[in-house]
This record gives sequence, C-alpha cells and structure tokens, in this order.
Amino acid sequence: MESAENILNGAEQLFFKMGFKSVTMGEVATHLGMSKKTIYQHFAGKNELVKKVIDRCLKTHEQQINNVLKQANGIMEEIAAILSCIQDVFVQINPLVIHDIKTNYVGAWNIFQKFKSTFLVGTLENLLIKGKLENLVRPQLDERIISLTQINLIEASLDGRLFPVAAFDTQAIQHQLLKQFYFGICIFPISTPS
Repeated sequence: MESAENILNGAEQLFFKMGFKSVTMGEVATHLGMSKKTIYQHFAGKNELVKKVIDRCLKTHEQQINNVLKQANGIMEEIAAILSCIQDVFVQINPLVIHDIKTNYVGAWNIFQKFKSTFLVGTLENLLIKGKLENLVRPQLDERIISLTQINLIEASLDGRLFPVAAFDTQAIQHQLLKQFYFGICIFPISTPS
C-alpha cells in the first residue's frame, strides 16, 4: 500500500510542474501508478492534498532556513542567509503558483500567508532587533515595517509582469535588493555579501 508521503511526493512534483488547478486527482493517481481510491484513503479530496503539499513544502523551507541561520557567522551573514532563503521560497512558489493557490485553494493560501507573515517576517524582524542590539542596524528603523517591506519586495521582484525575464536578470535584481537593504539598515558602510 502506498504511503501518504509517497502520494505527497508525487502530487508535489505534478503540482509544481503543471499547476495546482490543472492537475486532477486522476493524473496524480496515474503518475503514481495507483487508483484514485487509494489516494482518497489518505486524503479527503484535492483541497486537502493541496494543503498538505503546501504545508510540507513550507515546513521544509522553514527547516532549511533554521539550519542555514545556525551555520551563519554574525548578524549580517544571518541576514544575508535568510534573504537568500526567502528568495528560494519565492522561486519555488513563483507568482503563477501563488496566483493559482490564492484563487483556487483558500486553505493552502492561508497556510502560505501564515508562513510568510509569521515565520519569514518574524525571523527577519528578530534578526534586525539583534542587529540593533549589536549596533549594526539603525536604531530608528521599525523592524516590522522593514521586514514586511523586504519580503514583499523579494516576492514582487520575481513577478514577470513587473520585471520581465527578457529585460531583467533575476540574480541582478536580487543583488540590488540586497544592497539596497544593507545600505538602508546599516549604521556604517559595509561590504555586502556576494
């Protein structure tokens, strides 16, 4: 008997490749070489499957971010690490996927919004507070506003309507956002991590 984990793996592959709405439960079953009945033994329906895929994906990102932060040396390296990880989240969960989830899967959208507003913003906010305590980050800045702004800038920078791929290099955009962030928050000029 197939495990729920195997079903989640196969569904995730299809969803992120073809889109959440366009993939049917029958296609997931065919992809996994099983019957739809087997899938329904583990998941009540497609909405539940989508929610579980998104939740698992975000928990993986959360674990990766926490691991990267543990390995970083100093507050500026921690900030660079989390911003890079946040970019990775938005590369995998790109604007098309976000739109698909927001429009069609409210439960999964709520999970993503909670992850973004609680974990991502909260982690960056805590790093900025730590930077203030170490006299590396400007004390007059509101870390909540800065965190929300930066995360939304990263998300917006990956939107092909704002920054068409033919006209903008994604890495160059991210590098500019990182420089803007550092030069805006730091008390003194620093060399930005590459």
